[in-house]
Amino acid sequence: MIAFERRAATVLFNAIANRRDDRPYLLPANACAILPTTLRAAGARFELVDISARTLCIDADAVIERMRRRRGGYAGLVFVRTYGAILDVRELFREFKRHAPDALLVDDRCLCAPDFRRVTRGSADLVLYSTGRAKCVDLGWGGFAMVAGGLSYRRMTIGAQASTRLVERSTLMPGCNTRQAHALPDWLDTRRPRVLWTDYRAQVATRRRRALNHKRALTALYRGRVRAELQLPEGFQGWRFNLQVANPGEVLRAIFAAGLFASRHYQPITRAFGQDDAPVAEELHRRVINLFSDCYFDLERAHRVVEVVNRIAKPVRVRLESEASPWVPPAVRSGSAPRPS
Repeated sequence: MIAFERRAATVLFNAIANRRDDRPYLLPANACAILPTTLRAAGARFELVDISARTLCIDADAVIERMRRRRGGYAGLVFVRTYGAILDVRELFREFKRHAPDALLVDDRCLCAPDFRRVTRGSADLVLYSTGRAKCVDLGWGGFAMVAGGLSYRRMTIGAQASTRLVERSTLMPGCNTRQAHALPDWLDTRRPRVLWTDYRAQVATRRRRALNHKRALTALYRGRVRAELQLPEGFQGWRFNLQVANPGEVLRAIFAAGLFASRHYQPITRAFGQDDAPVAEELHRRVINLFSDCYFDLERAHRVVEVVNRIAKPVRVRLESEASPWVPPAVRSGSAPRPS
């Protein structure tokens, strides 16, 4: 089935609130603060896991190790695709379900281009997309999910006053930056969508073609002109064009001084929610800047940004050697055990 709401966070809220599971969910430390706040609004607990230096997504080895140590102890996993990376994680999903067949597996593709294909075998229980502000297809609102058969989904409600209290209690804590805070008061809109699903889907499909054509043009410019030593691998350039630099603050100041703009990756949510340190997520936050490739930027400004970056940016001494490659279980990787069926 398809779950369609005013916000992607509302889809996730509904799916989790329906389950009423007291066990914690596993979340990546580099997620947006809205993700753990949504879980708290749904009455769920969570544990934060650092990301992998190879995939920049949640550390799959650490996830499976926790599942082995605490069998049956987790309500689910929210797998966030960092920068919209389309990694092959079918083996991870199968291994996760092998350890916890009753757990909820969410494939958070909110930074990926919306895709209306049905959930296939080996996919998550919930494949989540967003068309909100600053997403690949930016309608300024809207989110949907492909829901696997057997998963209970129904629309829940939460009042405006309760929403405000949840924001104040759960999210506006030390570590949440100003931009995130301003985005939060309407993060959980449980009213029915303003248009029919068929109209929304048609609008997304039309805007998707335009947005991806524009993104391809700017991405090609960045890939061809930004110094290669500064670029993240191609698999991590689906949302914006990402660089790892030794002096991100200096680069951003120079970009803004030129009348242009770029952004930083938001800081690890371990800071805001007081859980264990996440050294890889911290390192990613310290070094990555995003160059825009959406409708708010154009080729002329992209050329000017490249000039500033190539002049000011310094390469990091030790790169995060990341790659968008498939994950396999550690035992299979080392050849010490047969591949699970």
